[in-house]
Amino acid sequence: MVLSKDQIFAADDLKTVEVDVPEWSGTVKLRTMSGGEREQYFRTLMKHKADDIPKNLFQVLVIICAVDDDGNQLFNMEDLPGLSKKNGAVLDRLTKAAGDLNGLTDQSIDELAGE
Repeated sequence: MVLSKDQIFAADDLKTVEVDVPEWSGTVKLRTMSGGEREQYFRTLMKHKADDIPKNLFQVLVIICAVDDDGNQLFNMEDLPGLSKKNGAVLDRLTKAAGDLNGLTDQSIDELAGE
């Protein structure tokens, strides 16, 4: 079946997963990135490469992918310093889950950033 434009726009194709975070006494919901969010993330990677900014690339992935029950982003870029102070093992767990959900690996992120 060939899809129409309306069918494509109506398709709910942004999947979510909940990641258990016992350190925070609950779960964090992560969503696949939209096309625009994915582009934003890749632009952040390219900025890192060009400007040699501090490596917060994994926390940026969590900022983009973490959502509330209504699908709204939990964090924005202004939350980066606070999020960067949280438990590294938790951030690693969330980053891995967000990467898996979006088809990203540590290696592919490093390659995009020019590492």
